Amino acid sequence: MIIMAQASFVQNTTVGGVSGVYYISADVRDVSVKSIGGNLANSSYSGVNGTFFNNANELLGIAVGPNGVAVKNGGERTPKRFKRGTLFCYNAEAQASQITCSEHVVTEVTEYPGQRSWINWAIGGLSLHVRRNLGKEAYYAKVNAEESPSGIGSFGSGVKRARTFIGYKPSNQRVIMGYIRSAEAYEVRGVLIALGCTEGVMLDSGSSSQIKGKTSASNTPINVGATVGVYNMVAATPSSWA
Repeated sequence: MIIMAQASFVQNTTVGGVSGVYYISADVRDVSVKSIGGNLANSSYSGVNGTFFNNANELLGIAVGPNGVAVKNGGERTPKRFKRGTLFCYNAEAQASQITCSEHVVTEVTEYPGQRSWINWAIGGLSLHVRRNLGKEAYYAKVNAEESPSGIGSFGSGVKRARTFIGYKPSNQRVIMGYIRSAEAYEVRGVLIALGCTEGVMLDSGSSSQIKGKTSASNTPINVGATVGVYNMVAATPSSWA
């Protein structure tokens, strides 16, 4: 049985001292990772852009659906064996009420610590380490040491640009996916913590960052951010919008 719930789209708010935040809060059961042909505006889904990509046919980060199957070529692993923070959504008990999410620093889907058949979806980016008590310097040092972010660019203390993020809030089994007009990675981490997330990663950002949502007032999609093709996304398909 497919269970769908209501989602909400919060626009241009301030969270944890960071302004220009847009985010969708959706039931974890209504979230999936999709391959798309271009940008979010021209797709049939609401949500945020996903992992890194090379072109329309090749991804440069983990983007998988049920059973850990890549949604597009390249989506099963990171390039050059780089480890990257990846949010996995999984169901170990085969019960809808038991679906949950956790972040793991991996190079490919096979490194997920559970059974591959448990995986509903996974999306890769850079770790935000929201569970850890880390100051700014310690956070950047940890990610630089473990995830080789220099190949991505625009990552470091004081480096601000548009950002895309995804997190999991276990208190109500919600996935929080969002867009920030301008922030550094450590500020993105603070936003997720302020929103009650215990897991989360920063997705492809800068010129790729975009979000698409709806409100109860109108069924017309609202698009914010970049308009370039991103070729994969995290989609929210709720029964209705608040």
